[in-house]
Amino acid sequence: MFSLPGVLTLVAFIYLRPHEVFPFLRSVPCIPILFAASLLGLVLDLRLRLVRPWPAPHAALAIALYLWALVATTLGSSASVAHVAVVLIVSPALYFLVAQTAQSFRALES
Repeated sequence: MFSLPGVLTLVAFIYLRPHEVFPFLRSVPCIPILFAASLLGLVLDLRLRLVRPWPAPHAALAIALYLWALVATTLGSSASVAHVAVVLIVSPALYFLVAQTAQSFRALES
């Protein structure tokens, strides 16, 4: 319930990319701020027991896909592993955030 507005805003910001259209958003670290707000909402949902604390059933597959992409991108480019890991972490982080917050419609019940 508390994490859904942050997650929806984060997803919209990542896919619509308003910081590429509006120059004043380039100086503001919007994605880390929205990610922190989403994590804060997730912590509140966990404390209020609106979501369950165990991971989604396909989280192991997502981790394996991230590691495979990390190895393939590192071997295919001259960049360091740390740089590639930071660049590629956005998609898995967004996946885990959405998978944890949207487990069921239980959080939407009043």
